[in-house]
Amino acid sequence: MRGLLDTLVAICLLRSGPQDLPYSPRLARQLVLALLAAQAVFLLLLDEQDRFLGQMVYGLAWILVPAWLLLQLRGLQARYVQTLSAKCGVGLLYLVVLVPLALALRTVDTTTPDVRPEPWQILAFWGFVGVTVWHLAVSAHIWRHALSLPRFLGTMIAIGLFVANVMLGRLLFGSAS
Repeated sequence: MRGLLDTLVAICLLRSGPQDLPYSPRLARQLVLALLAAQAVFLLLLDEQDRFLGQMVYGLAWILVPAWLLLQLRGLQARYVQTLSAKCGVGLLYLVVLVPLALALRTVDTTTPDVRPEPWQILAFWGFVGVTVWHLAVSAHIWRHALSLPRFLGTMIAIGLFVANVMLGRLLFGSAS
């Protein structure tokens, strides 16, 4: 377990790639399930019970399909397990940091005109933005390694998938997923 966490942190620090994780379908399944469980807790904390099932199905599809499709298109299907492990493991670490920031941002009053956020709420907002940008950079790093692409193309794929996820989530659920 410690070795896995060390490798995931190294991926987050752009020092390792998905190829440094063990090829283990069992580990990939466990990380997918752990990420889904973390997303479920996050949705419940955000009072999203009315859209819960739909968002969980959407979340599972978003975890599994883009990686499979992109690797399939590049003829690199053998990298699916490690890519999935990297994406889910990093996603778990991301949620651990993001959840407190997102919960702090829910306390901002956006319905009353001329109400200014508290300084800690502003810090939470910028922390949220910073963590999201870092997660995009790590995602680009994973795609670059998984697809054997130059950094620029890995970045474009990460940004494209992020935008597609947000847009599709808003279309399906009325808010970002």
